[in-house]
Amino acid sequence: MLRFIKKPIFLVLLVFSISIFTTGCMEITIESKKESVVPEKFDGETTEKDSEGETESSKPAYGEFNIGDKIKMEDFVFVVNGTHEFKHDVLKPDPGKIYFVVDVTVENVGEDVLEVSPFMMFDLRDSEGNRYEQYYISDSKASPEGELAPGKKLRGDVLFEMAEEAKGLEFIIKTGYFKQGHAIVYLDR
Repeated sequence: MLRFIKKPIFLVLLVFSISIFTTGCMEITIESKKESVVPEKFDGETTEKDSEGETESSKPAYGEFNIGDKIKMEDFVFVVNGTHEFKHDVLKPDPGKIYFVVDVTVENVGEDVLEVSPFMMFDLRDSEGNRYEQYYISDSKASPEGELAPGKKLRGDVLFEMAEEAKGLEFIIKTGYFKQGHAIVYLDR
């Protein structure tokens, strides 16, 4: 009877060992296709190919801009209209911090409806590399969010809680989570 029990246990252990060994030897590769987005100043004209067949998309995938510049990225045109501090009667930021607002306009210059998501598209950093968290306060001006029809604009405030003494602020614009490239807008603080 003891011999009968040993063989099935041995077989189970053998199968289990082989499955563990083969699983450990497998290589799993996950590739994500990232598109490169090239921000450029927008003058209302579409980009034409040059004589060699190349477009301006061969430029580096990072652009540097200032408040008021029109920034074209894919079918979006972004404009940072200005910044200001936001004060609320009841909600107060953490000690040593302020609520900081970036006023943004997003325009759809393409032919399809686009989705605008401030939490996915906008980021704020200072000269020390600190990244600041976005906030939503119902009393503040609405953020530029939602579906955007062709030829239409959305304007709104993107609210951050940041260190009161933060300097060298950079507003980062991306057109999507899985896309490479972004625009940097230097703010007035």
